[in-house]
Amino acid sequence: MLRSRFAAAAFAAASLVAPQALASQVSVTTLFRSSDPLPPGATDDFITGVALTENGSWAARAPIGSEIAGLLDGDLVLREGDSLDGETVVAFGVVRLTVDGDPLFVTTTEDSTGARTTRIVLGDETLLRTGTSVTLPTTGEMRTVHSILGVATEEDRIIAHVIVTGSGSFDSTPR
Repeated sequence: MLRSRFAAAAFAAASLVAPQALASQVSVTTLFRSSDPLPPGATDDFITGVALTENGSWAARAPIGSEIAGLLDGDLVLREGDSLDGETVVAFGVVRLTVDGDPLFVTTTEDSTGARTTRIVLGDETLLRTGTSVTLPTTGEMRTVHSILGVATEEDRIIAHVIVTGSGSFDSTPR
């Protein structure tokens, strides 16, 4: 009985020491605070979906008033209501950064008829959009991008997780 109490006490003491040792090795750098001013004088309510690069660049989604915006190193890059390829940005999804520190967003736009398109946007260039025909890398078949679920970067590649349609089936295909 005494041995089990000693073991429990030793474990409790070790548990208290370990976090303190780790805490002394961690450094925290503040990139941005809610209420920090953004151009043109707006402030954000809170930041979500933060992406970082090894060189310290960062991108994030940030609600600014009633709109969502994409930030790069504290500057507004794209926001709801902006025009993109003749359509209006109405939503932001995933935020990433390329190895070079370029912002990569999954956004939804709406045209004048109310039709919506989901896009992968690098800077201000659309790389992929729903409704686009793509060739499957494994079979060579042509399919149509139905949904964009996510995007990631790996070294010099951009990888999209999409659902494609064609031949009467749905496939979840990294591109």
